[in-house]
Amino acid sequence: MAQQREIKGKMGTVKNVKKITKTMEAVSASKMKKAMNAALRTREYATLGLELLKNLSKEAYMTHPLLQEGAGDKTLVVMYASNKGLCGSFNIIMARSVWKYLETAGGDSKAHFIAVGKYAEKFARKTQMPLIATFTDLDGSPDIEQVLPLARLVVDEFNTGAYNKVVVVYTNFISALRNAPVARDVLPVQEKIVQNMLENTAEGFEAEEVSVKMAQYVFEPDEEEVLQFTLEKLVEVMLYQALLESAASEHASRRNAMKNATDNAGEVYKKLELQYNRARQASITQEIAEISAGAEAIK
Repeated sequence: MAQQREIKGKMGTVKNVKKITKTMEAVSASKMKKAMNAALRTREYATLGLELLKNLSKEAYMTHPLLQEGAGDKTLVVMYASNKGLCGSFNIIMARSVWKYLETAGGDSKAHFIAVGKYAEKFARKTQMPLIATFTDLDGSPDIEQVLPLARLVVDEFNTGAYNKVVVVYTNFISALRNAPVARDVLPVQEKIVQNMLENTAEGFEAEEVSVKMAQYVFEPDEEEVLQFTLEKLVEVMLYQALLESAASEHASRRNAMKNATDNAGEVYKKLELQYNRARQASITQEIAEISAGAEAIK
């Protein structure tokens, strides 16, 4: 009986865990769908924005600090990770992708970091990376206003001349079952860099290329002010798009992790149920044997 009670208690615990993971799976699936729709809705806009950047970078007469490589010898790396756990290998993949990028870029001595998400901050502090700012108030369904302080900081830091470029490391959403870590240059805006962004960001879209020469436009109030505004806004769009892709990937990873946990809990429950039935059958058999032995003794 004691063994049966113990197994019964374990079955109750596993059943409760299964209910929790099943609920978390449903919540993550709902959030993933919202984040995925937001990422898909903005992809075409981001793609057209990148096309505009591509054309701006082509114009020989266009000169602006955001179009020129910085004078510094360091790289500013913006890391995107999650604020919460229970999302499988999502944050581990992010950390590995950062290390992989640093290996190709000459090591962490040549980089400073901006962490977006609590796990990005933990990673930077644990590895003693130079951390200049942390953003942990960006939730799983961010809007463009939440990205503005980050974009402002990135542009201001690049304009100081301390960095030769700005790179964003995030997880690109491909499908509910697949995502891929990406390290992309954000600043300076150059044709080759923008073309690389377009080839990845525009997947699944037939966006019309913006091929009008900038020289055909009349800039008001003046060219420099319009160019400054346009470049800053498009940097915001790139950072926002990366955040949406990362959020969708995070929710997809959490949904898959909770689904696996629910399935594992179901398997454990079945094994415990089998053990309980065997223990109960053994107990019944023992009771029958004792009754039979007692009956024989009376005779």
